[in-house]
Amino acid sequence: MTPNLLFFDRTVTLDNGKLTSTTGELAGSALDMATAVRNTVTHLKQPLAQALNMASLYPAQYLQLPATHGRLIPGSPADFVQLNTQQQVISTWIGGARVC
Repeated sequence: MTPNLLFFDRTVTLDNGKLTSTTGELAGSALDMATAVRNTVTHLKQPLAQALNMASLYPAQYLQLPATHGRLIPGSPADFVQLNTQQQVISTWIGGARVC
């Protein structure tokens, strides 16, 4: 079944990773962060460490979050996603506790 969402006055449909409106227009992206990391490594030929910084550290710095966000260091909230060697999600952790 294809999920439908209401966005302002239009229904948006997700089909094969593509979001379209009822008028057939492209309605946005369904790209998840793990896929973005994989794409950065595969298509942009960036090292995995750089791709992970682009997904975590750099956004935290841009948002001017405390120095404890965007990386795992003592005193950080320990919010992170565990990936396997193919950069696929294994588990998600929030506040140091596994949530899925």
